[in-house]
Amino acid sequence: MQKEFSRKKVIAVLTIYEAYSKPTRFKKAAINRMGEYSVWILPCGTDGDEEIDDLLARCGIQVLERVNLQEAEKSAEDIQRKFKIAGIATKKEILSND
Repeated sequence: MQKEFSRKKVIAVLTIYEAYSKPTRFKKAAINRMGEYSVWILPCGTDGDEEIDDLLARCGIQVLERVNLQEAEKSAEDIQRKFKIAGIATKKEILSND
């Protein structure tokens, strides 16, 4: 039990490029040419063997959805700064939802 508490957890701050548009009731997802990004916080990090989609669905926290790159980067940096102030290690990753 004590060993589990001594392991250092790293929170991942993800900027995800939205490569596909959102499907709707009448329209399938298509290639997204808008240059949109989403920002997520993943408390468990991304170092496990689990697929990223499963991790996001299970424990991801979506902060922003489909914003431009500048907004996404500003938000991700702000999140990292706040966790650093709280003494929590973070890592920043850029992914694509393709």
